[in-house]
Amino acid sequence: MRNIFRNFILLFLLNNMTFCYSQGVLKHIPAHIDIGVTSNMVDSLRKENVSTFFLYLTTISKSQINNNPINNRDSIEVTYFIWKQAKHTHISLITDSCIYKDILLQTDTIFKYPYLNKTWLRKDEDIYKFVCPINTPYDKDILIYINPKSKLFFEIGKNASYKLNPTRNKYRYEFIKLLKSSITQANQTWVKLKDYDRWVDFPENKE
Repeated sequence: MRNIFRNFILLFLLNNMTFCYSQGVLKHIPAHIDIGVTSNMVDSLRKENVSTFFLYLTTISKSQINNNPINNRDSIEVTYFIWKQAKHTHISLITDSCIYKDILLQTDTIFKYPYLNKTWLRKDEDIYKFVCPINTPYDKDILIYINPKSKLFFEIGKNASYKLNPTRNKYRYEFIKLLKSSITQANQTWVKLKDYDRWVDFPENKE
């Protein structure tokens, strides 16, 4: 009887801790660049039974894009749109002027990262209560996770809008490193799918 009671107490505490953890995660994602086109891509892929997505917003050098139309800047803010379909991990690249055809990654380690739940921003890091009119990866990386039940995110870098917890930053940097290495290891040429104007094609990006 004593063991049954002890097990009941342990189960209660575990459930309560899980509830408190889920309550502490920030779920309001600020508006971000390419929000219009990525929302459309999510809606389209959901019709093909794809349910989980990553948006990785970062800054890259123009040399990382073959035959790119970027002539007057050394770097550009981009969005990597990532999803898994038919056991393959796909990545599409979005710049301010082009959308590129998706490439396939050689591994699916992105979706299998074991500490993903430790990366999301939590309410105790939102001490500034500041919401950007539109979030851009200027001097920071932004990762957004979308599944059927929720949207979660984190930022990392010197220009982050939050008071980041160093304990959680370990996992954030680790996951960003995994993303960068996975994209690099793909070693494929980006082929333009279509022209795109970040600030004209999708007016909601200006909100």
